[in-house]
Amino acid sequence: MESQHPSTMPALHEDKEALLMVLSSRIQIQLDCTSKSAKGQHLLHAKTGFHASSPPSISAVDYLDRVMKYSFCSNVCFVMAFQYLERIGTFYDELQLSPSNVHRLIITSVMLAAKFFDDIYYNNAYYAKVGGIPLHEINALEKEFLGRVHFQLFLTTDEYGRFETKLINEALNSNFAQTEHVRGILRQKGYRIQKLVEPLDRDNGRMQRIPRLPAVDHVSTGLRSAAMSIPGAFTSEHLDHSFSAMMSLSYEHDQDGPLFV
Repeated sequence: MESQHPSTMPALHEDKEALLMVLSSRIQIQLDCTSKSAKGQHLLHAKTGFHASSPPSISAVDYLDRVMKYSFCSNVCFVMAFQYLERIGTFYDELQLSPSNVHRLIITSVMLAAKFFDDIYYNNAYYAKVGGIPLHEINALEKEFLGRVHFQLFLTTDEYGRFETKLINEALNSNFAQTEHVRGILRQKGYRIQKLVEPLDRDNGRMQRIPRLPAVDHVSTGLRSAAMSIPGAFTSEHLDHSFSAMMSLSYEHDQDGPLFV
C-alpha cells in the first residue's frame, strides 16, 4: 500500500543507518537472484577487470559497511553509486552483481560518485587502501567503469529522487527472509512504500544538478572543517594526510594483504 503521507517520510540519504540497511538489502537480494539464475555461473566466472578469480572472504554487506565508514563522502554519493551500478548492469550482463565482482564494483562506483558530486574528495590512492586493492588496479577500474557508462555520471534531481524512492520500495516490498528485520526497522523509522513519479524528459531543459545536502556525518564534517582551516589544505592530498593511519587499514585489518586476488 502506498504511503498516504509521503511528505512526512524522511529522505533516505538523511539517515545513514537506514541507507546502509536499504543498500545492503539490495545487494543481498541481487546476489541471491544471480545465484539462482540460469546465467549465474556464467556471471560468476566472467572475465572483466571487476571479477576476482575467487570471491573475497569478506561479505559484500560487510564490505559496503566498511566503505561507508571510511569513505567520508556525503550519503548522497552512495545512492548515486548504486544508480551507476544499476545502469552498468543493465547494459552489460556480466556486470550484474555477483559474488566475484560486487566488491570492486562498489568501491569504484562510490569513488566516482564522490568525485563527481562532492566538493572535497579523496584521491585514488586513498580509495585503493579503503577498498583493499592496489592503486594501479583501481585506476584501471575507474577507466573501465567510465568507458562502459560512456562517462555519464550526471543525475537530474528527478532521477535521483526516483531512484531513492525505488530503493526504499524494493526494501519494503521484498519477501527475502534475510532482510525481514530491515523491513521492520524501516517501518519503525517512518519509511513507507511510495508511488514513483513519472520521469521528466531529460531534454526539456529542466535538468539541474542535485542540490547540496547536509549528508556528511559529524566525524567527517569535523575533520574536513579542521583541514580546511589550514591554509592550502583544500586538496585531497592534504586531507589524505589527515587519515594516514586509516589509509592502511585494508592491508592491516584484512590478514596483512589485499582483499582480492
